[in-house]
Amino acid sequence: MTQTPHPELGPELPGMTCLGRLGSGGFADVYLYERHHPKVRVAVKLMRSSDLAEAQRAQFAAEAAVMAELAEHPFIVPVHSAGETPDGRPYLVMGYYPNADLGARVRNNPMKVQDALRFGIQMASAVETAHRAGIIHRDIKPSNILLSRYDVPGLADFGIAGRPRDDEGDIGVSLPWSPPEVLTSASNGSVASDVYSLAATVWHLLVGRSPFAERGNNSDRAVFSRILHTPPPATGRPDVPPSLDRVLQQAMAKDPAYRPRTVLDLARHFQRIEQELRLGRTEVQVLDRDAGGTGSVPVVPMVPASRGDGPTTGSGRKHLPAPPADPEAELVTEVKPPSQVIAQPPPPVQAAPFADAGSASADRTRFSYPRTDEGPSVLTGPAPTESRSKTPAIIGVVVLFLVAAAIGIVLSRGGDDDEPDEAPPPPVET
Repeated sequence: MTQTPHPELGPELPGMTCLGRLGSGGFADVYLYERHHPKVRVAVKLMRSSDLAEAQRAQFAAEAAVMAELAEHPFIVPVHSAGETPDGRPYLVMGYYPNADLGARVRNNPMKVQDALRFGIQMASAVETAHRAGIIHRDIKPSNILLSRYDVPGLADFGIAGRPRDDEGDIGVSLPWSPPEVLTSASNGSVASDVYSLAATVWHLLVGRSPFAERGNNSDRAVFSRILHTPPPATGRPDVPPSLDRVLQQAMAKDPAYRPRTVLDLARHFQRIEQELRLGRTEVQVLDRDAGGTGSVPVVPMVPASRGDGPTTGSGRKHLPAPPADPEAELVTEVKPPSQVIAQPPPPVQAAPFADAGSASADRTRFSYPRTDEGPSVLTGPAPTESRSKTPAIIGVVVLFLVAAAIGIVLSRGGDDDEPDEAPPPPVET
């Protein structure tokens, strides 16, 4: 669903033509402009009045600086430039996202589970990048997530973003998605508060409303009280797995200490649920300026799949157990055919430990046998009982044969233990 600009036009700006107004919020309006060279549409956030308090001007300038600092991230709305109108109103030139924001998208139809997980992971990537740059967003909610023509999200409105140690007194917040510690002024925003707001946003995408909005009284006072005192609810959707409900409820815990430690941890939980549901895995894309000492580079790899014979991924591939640390440690002892070992005991079969990370026990062993003339088969597991018992039987037969031969020799020599006869006397001469 593409936004239709309001016919109201903004002021003339150099190198651009205004096409209409996109929306309003706070003390600024957002207009759609078209640049002349290159010909591309942009969104311009413009202060309504030039008669602004110094604090408001500073906040607007800070938003421009923050968004410009994070502009390289694929899921953060980029700021291209900033300026001031002839009548003294500051403005920002930003990327234009023509589709409806996520709040409008789910107003009548809650989102599919796989889409909510995808957007949750992508937004976690953006917020984690901001946190690594020392920036707390403090206003994560569905309407601040815009959508491009390709359905790619962009996190917007860093108007009240700040640094973790900033002490700015009261800040404006969006009540339905804000955590208890911010509402009670125990915190001006932290990593934990952004974790809460992102979880509340994903919950909203799945249900079509904020977590503590109910039928009936949804006054600010009532919602405020529920956020402080009511346990985070489950989504109530039969297609939402219990694991996802648990993750969202934990991330919205009243006590920040019980939430996932970072939004990156929350993203990893979402990826595990994607794997549980056999969905294609969404990439985590975090940029870190300090990685390698040069610029912003991606530093977060794909989350490792759980080991063992778990569910397949969306591509149909199974995650197999990890191979042994040293492949050469898996010894294969050759066992000769019985005809070649008649007079010898069989060589022992050596077993190498087999690391089965998917099992609760690490004591399993694996036996390997060579191929026989019958075909290329490899057996695993303990040796069959029958093959172990043949050799002792053959040895017994050999022993009996040798004993019988010895007895035969003795019998052929007389069969008794008497002394041998003396030599006959010499003949008598006559």
